[in-house]
Amino acid sequence: MKRYTGLKRGEIVGRIESALRDSGAVVIKGSEPTVAPFEFTLKTSTADRRELVCYAFTANRSRWAGGRPDRHHFQIRYGSNSDRCRQLYFDPRGEKTTLLFGVHLEMDLFVAVDPRMHSPTWFPRSVEFKTSDLEAARARRWHGWERERSNARLKVKRPEESLLTETVIAFQPSQFLRYIEFERLASGLDCGERCRLSDGIEVSLLQDEHLRPARELHPLEMQLGLLAGDILDMVVGRIGRA
Repeated sequence: MKRYTGLKRGEIVGRIESALRDSGAVVIKGSEPTVAPFEFTLKTSTADRRELVCYAFTANRSRWAGGRPDRHHFQIRYGSNSDRCRQLYFDPRGEKTTLLFGVHLEMDLFVAVDPRMHSPTWFPRSVEFKTSDLEAARARRWHGWERERSNARLKVKRPEESLLTETVIAFQPSQFLRYIEFERLASGLDCGERCRLSDGIEVSLLQDEHLRPARELHPLEMQLGLLAGDILDMVVGRIGRA
């Protein structure tokens, strides 16, 4: 795992730890704010152990000259600009979950993308989004949408990077555990499948559905807020493409 040192991300790490606790997790081991990616060990509300590898960045309103006032972004970058592509870390044993997201300090939201679609990536790489999508996430607790990607602004084209349409999700801190389980299930799936799963979570939260079947719930059902049939459809689709 490539580590980046000498950082000052105390507020970012603090927001992550707070979100983990707000969503029902017990933080067993926190992260140093000076070394990225930020690693956490936690126990979920269903007593499952999770190890996280977090590529986390500050999200804010875009302020460059000529920028539209309704645009926000976060930059995927540690240190100075890079002269080569960087690979993100993925645990070959599958025991650690890799996450890639921005922490919007002003709006108290997290904005996440699929880390597998950003590996490899050049530093810096900007992820942009609109105020309207962030407002929807604040109102609904969770909101996902599709984002078209382009290298039109780059002076040098980067053929190593993916420019496929991606799914972006924004969510309140109280939904952080749900986000972890979402990524454990959906990382690496195509945009349509990720959107489908995200939409199911968003609808269940909008309707304030509380699962009350006679049988005992599986922990994944409780974490995602979806019934087994919906989750099984996702898993079968993933196996079919393996």
